[in-house]
Amino acid sequence: MDDSLIETIKYRGYEIEIHRDHDPDSPRNWDNISLMICFHKKYTLGDEHDYKSDNFNGWDEVEEQLREDYEVEALLPLYLYDHGGITMNTTGFACGWDSGHVGFIIATKELVTMCCGDDPKYHEEEWLKEQLVGDVKVYDQFLCGDVYGYDVEGNSEGGYYDEKDCIADAKAEVDRWITVKNKDLQNEIAGIIA
Repeated sequence: MDDSLIETIKYRGYEIEIHRDHDPDSPRNWDNISLMICFHKKYTLGDEHDYKSDNFNGWDEVEEQLREDYEVEALLPLYLYDHGGITMNTTGFACGWDSGHVGFIIATKELVTMCCGDDPKYHEEEWLKEQLVGDVKVYDQFLCGDVYGYDVEGNSEGGYYDEKDCIADAKAEVDRWITVKNKDLQNEIAGIIA
């Protein structure tokens, strides 16, 4: 039995299988307004960088260096919980034993301008912090394996970070197939009649 299968949906004469996507593209490969600078002995997390944890005497020094190296418009800490799986957030976890500070997520002026333009509303710190929290939530889904895909008649598509979007796209694919089949049938009938 496929342990990634979540559900099977019957739709317009087809079976749609919704499953966990075990090999999704990391959202850190997408165009982001943020950089995730993380340090961990066991995991490679966030974005690639050249910083070495041994060069710092604490998180304050890391933050200071990031602010020196970039025009930081917003910054939030990153925390990791590691117990039978990993999860990340910007607020910390109640269990101090299996969790801790692993880095920072920052919005730089350069990245924000590249992704959003020069409009001042996109450079406001509070708005940017909301975007950073959103980036971390999506990355957390990636870390937790909370990414979806579908299979219909052997045709598969994955990389969905919202199960409802995955189901909607699978149904839309079935609708397209039915539309094409109906057009082909209409053309065939028209050819016979002519």
